[in-house]
Amino acid sequence: MCITANTITFLCDFKCFTAPQETHLYAKKHQLVQKWKGCDHNLDRTLRGKRFFESATQKPCHNPERARTFKICPDCSTKYGSLTERINSHVRMIIHLLEKAGGNIEITGPAQKKASVCSDVSEWCTYLDNVARLHTYDQKHPSHPPNPEKNQASEEEYYFELQVLLGNITQEMNIEKSKPGGGDRRIIRELFYQRVRAEIEQHRIWILMSKKYP
Repeated sequence: MCITANTITFLCDFKCFTAPQETHLYAKKHQLVQKWKGCDHNLDRTLRGKRFFESATQKPCHNPERARTFKICPDCSTKYGSLTERINSHVRMIIHLLEKAGGNIEITGPAQKKASVCSDVSEWCTYLDNVARLHTYDQKHPSHPPNPEKNQASEEEYYFELQVLLGNITQEMNIEKSKPGGGDRRIIRELFYQRVRAEIEQHRIWILMSKKYP
């Protein structure tokens, strides 16, 4: 299979269909073109074993491998400065945990999940630890609902209970943030981690239900 030879996609890439002006695509903004390493199965024999820029006449094979990028774009790196690697670290870890719970999020969805994670981390990055570790997102919120019984009704109920919890935690975070001095940073940090844990659980149960009850 043909594989990508340059990086033009980033964690923060986001295509907004309802408000196109909110779209954030680094490659489109800077007019970057995907470069490929041609494989032995490319229909165009002249591209096999060669590097080429994708165009209307030069295309990768039918099943190319696009290298995944786990960092925000140069524009966002400039914007966030010293917080860049903190953002990258937490987004990478959350995506890893989401995929551990429910497979490749670019396949299992929902659409724009990666960009949503990046947006949330970027919004709250000043409250987070510098490096995200495997145990960072282990803690559940005190109101986190119990795991459901193995039947459709209880699993659906669990999913919607988690949805309510996500909204409640976000409200708690905003209330704390509105306090003098920006509130207690430790409380906001722990709430963010607990919200992500609930989000991971919701993703897991959503994938489980989609497989069991198509």
